[in-house]
Amino acid sequence: MLVGAAVTLAANVAAATPGALEGGPGLVAQAMNAWPPLAFLFAVELLVIAFRPDPAGAVRGLTEADDESVDDEAPATDDDIVAALCKWAAEEGAMPSRERVRVKFGIGARRSDRVRAAAALADQEDQRGGVEHR
Repeated sequence: MLVGAAVTLAANVAAATPGALEGGPGLVAQAMNAWPPLAFLFAVELLVIAFRPDPAGAVRGLTEADDESVDDEAPATDDDIVAALCKWAAEEGAMPSRERVRVKFGIGARRSDRVRAAAALADQEDQRGGVEHR
């Protein structure tokens, strides 16, 4: 691909050169003709970066101690996850991060946000009403 882009770049620049020999807008024309293959390479690189998976499914920002593997008997419903998350947060003294919740329960980022919000709300209700949560 790099060879093809280099050949295209050279051909485009060469096609703009006759204007320079005849006193025309040579450098401007060469720069204008050089832009498309460079833009193509830049776009391809952005796509490759965007769709490249993290090595070995690593989650950035987690230590090995935080990387708790998904339990074989992980809770399936949001209510079960909220209950487990309330217990986990009580043990740690703070709500675990979105990434830690996602990794521990094997859920996506949006679901992680949803259950964290539900657990925080349940915790607030428990503190106000003195109701014991699951």
